[in-house]
Amino acid sequence: MSVARGLRAWFLTIGDKLADGPDNGGGSTPTTSYCSDPNKTPIDSKLRCDGKKDCPDGSDEVSCGVSTTPAVYYCTDKSGTIDPKQVCDGVKDCKDGDDEAKCSTPPPAVYYCTDKSGTIDPKQVCDGVKDCKDGDDEAKCSTPPAVYYCTDKSGTIDPKQVCDGIKDCKDGDDEANCQATPPSPIFVCWDNSNKVDLKQLCDGNKDCKDGSDEQNCPILCADKSSKIYEKQICDGIKDCSDGSDELNCGSPLPPFYCADKSGELDQRKVCNGVKDCKDGSDELNCPPVLPTYICWDNSNKLELKQLCDGVKDCKDGDDEQDCSK
Repeated sequence: MSVARGLRAWFLTIGDKLADGPDNGGGSTPTTSYCSDPNKTPIDSKLRCDGKKDCPDGSDEVSCGVSTTPAVYYCTDKSGTIDPKQVCDGVKDCKDGDDEAKCSTPPPAVYYCTDKSGTIDPKQVCDGVKDCKDGDDEAKCSTPPAVYYCTDKSGTIDPKQVCDGIKDCKDGDDEANCQATPPSPIFVCWDNSNKVDLKQLCDGNKDCKDGSDEQNCPILCADKSSKIYEKQICDGIKDCSDGSDELNCGSPLPPFYCADKSGELDQRKVCNGVKDCKDGSDELNCPPVLPTYICWDNSNKLELKQLCDGVKDCKDGDDEQDCSK
């Protein structure tokens, strides 16, 4: 006898023969099946032999004649198919979540990472953060989460704010499980309008509203031997090997007179960061300082020329890292 005929014979003896329901000794009607447990629990006939035990005693999956585990589970919204093991595992894999809608038991208390690196809270699955070492808790997600839920329930944030170097949740959990890679060195615009990668400084494009990322940029010597800053031009010192920075300088600059008449200074001492006049007038109304580098640990602010100079000016030494790039 073929499997199909065998199944039909079983349904005729167990199903159609008992079509009047449990009160007459029956087990099925065209739309309802009755379990073999003492309460004769009714279930939808479509749930018989579907590979999942819906009866308390599992009688809906007994004597099915063939393997009861389907090869795939079809999402009712036709969004795709999933592995039957993903049904009732606590994670909504179908877009409409129907794979978790008919579960008789609550979702598992924990999610087991497939690489056996540990267990996590099911709420951490598909939340935009890779909590398992191999990232499998984020691998099967159909779409990125719309929001990230802070674990301390202090609020929700945009997923883009997770692992961006800023603690947005009160307990800082949005930055807790991030890979330990240091952030790229940044330049903070003088007007705080933007944070710019150092590679964007002096590239000809104004990324800061005030254009501070393009100010005080090095100037190439005529013989292309080196780059110097504008303040080094006509300062009486030949910084270019061909001396082009001291050509066509005209007559020497007149002295600078302190506002309190306490003395006069060489123009090179004006706006050099040192108050030579008693009233400090030589350091007033000075242009902004050169672009600065902020240490990752916020221990110091440096001039760009101090980067990769062999001296650790930041406490964590990040000003001397990645110097080969």
